[in-house]
Amino acid sequence: MGPGSKILLGAGAAALLGALTHSVTCGGSSYASGTNTTTDGAATAVATPAVTPATKEAVAECQTGINTLMAGKAVNFQSGSAYLAPESSKLLTDVANALKPCTGTQIEVQGHTDLTGNADINQNLSQARAESVVKALVDQGVPAAQLTAKGYGLTQPIENARTSQANAKNRRTVFAVTATGTAPTATPAGGQ
Repeated sequence: MGPGSKILLGAGAAALLGALTHSVTCGGSSYASGTNTTTDGAATAVATPAVTPATKEAVAECQTGINTLMAGKAVNFQSGSAYLAPESSKLLTDVANALKPCTGTQIEVQGHTDLTGNADINQNLSQARAESVVKALVDQGVPAAQLTAKGYGLTQPIENARTSQANAKNRRTVFAVTATGTAPTATPAGGQ
């Protein structure tokens, strides 16, 4: 094989890789493109199914299901940390099972703290707690691409007070459901 053949072969491989990294339609299903890198550093094209956004009705049904499941319950953490308390394990398994049928949705896992303490520390803690919940849900089979962790710290209290009752209400994890490709507009009713 001469030098000219290698250039043509290289150009052909580059063209093929370029074609594979564009969106492709296969059997009526739309696929988005992507690449993986092998252990030797070579890029390979990967097709993943595109997700059709859920209808407003499906989003509302999923949100209602999560709100009903979470009514009167809370995801608990070890004091002052993002480590999930053991008693939250079953609840997060139930949440994961409720979210699995919610295809075409995006779930923002929101962490909120009470009004006591330093605002920056509370912001970091709420973010770390939201990330812990996302990890637990992914471990239970909820697709990682469907979940987003967002810490709100003490910026969205349910009760603007520093009583033990207000603190308990303000420390919470919220699951805000939207259609894929849209952003949550507000904390769901009930703050669950």
